[in-house]
Parts: sequence; C-alpha cells; structure tokens
Amino acid sequence: MRLYTYIFFVILLPLMLSGCGSVPLMHHLNPDSHQIKLGEKAFAAGKYQEAEKIFSEVYDGNSTKEAKNTALYYLASTRIITAQNTSQFMSAVGLLEEWKTSYPKLMYGEDPDVLKKALEVGSKNMAGQQQSLRRTVANQKMQIGELQEDVKTLQHQISQLEAIDQQIQEKRKPL
Repeated sequence: MRLYTYIFFVILLPLMLSGCGSVPLMHHLNPDSHQIKLGEKAFAAGKYQEAEKIFSEVYDGNSTKEAKNTALYYLASTRIITAQNTSQFMSAVGLLEEWKTSYPKLMYGEDPDVLKKALEVGSKNMAGQQQSLRRTVANQKMQIGELQEDVKTLQHQISQLEAIDQQIQEKRKPL
C-alpha cells in the first residue's frame, strides 16, 4: 500500500507543480492551433490588425467550438486595444460576454494576461480620448465666449450705425 501511495505522489506532484503547464496541451489538441498561435504572435508583437484578422477568420470559419471560443476571447482582447472610441470599446467588451471558459479552470486555453494587457491599453486609450475631448470642449467653450463678445461688439456697432443713419435721414427730410 505504501508503494502505491509513493508512486501516486511521484506522479501527481509534478503535475500539480506544473500548474498551467497543461495549458499548451489544449492548443496542440486543437486543429486550429496553428492559426491561433499565429494570431497570438501577431498580438504579442503589437500587430493588432493582423491578429484581429486571424482571430476573425478562426471565429467565423468552420472551426471547432473550442477554437471559436478561444478565437472570440483573443478577438475581444484585440478589439479592446484597437477601439477608437467608447462605443467600439464597449462593443469589444461585450464580446467577452459571449466567451465562456472552455475547459476546467486549470485547463483553459486562453491566456488571461492577454485580456489584462488589452484592458490596460484600452483603458489608457479611452482615458486619452476623454482628455482630448475635454480639451476640445474647453477650447470650444472659449471660442463660444469669444464669439459672444464679438456678437455684442457687432450689435453695439450696428446700433451706432443705425443711430447715425437715423440722424442722416432726419437731415435729409425737407422742411
């Protein structure tokens, strides 16, 4: 009995210590793993348009359910980064609602660091856009104030010209 327990721990301990070492196994079992790996490499290199294209092809293609789900995860992450406005950002985050963990908790194929990076970059992009919009609004408010002053000046000048015109009209009247 002790021998079996010892053998059990000798086999189980390395598996437990490997942690997420089992994650790449999922990619090797997946027939679309080559495409997903290409997309991951493009993503890691910052080639987000290329990565989005690859993940879209896997997601829209005749892939397995697991491959589509993995592609959806990476596609959402990529679109979060490439979002140009709040609407696109929220749409990309919405894609994550469709994504489901495909495997038991220790055996998922998606890399959580990808999503973390996507959210960090995406939130920085959105913050930058908000700051830019605030500056634009402040500039427009300042321009509106200047235009209102110009309108007041022009109204005053018009009233003075009307008064001068009135005086000229009165002088021209025959007695």
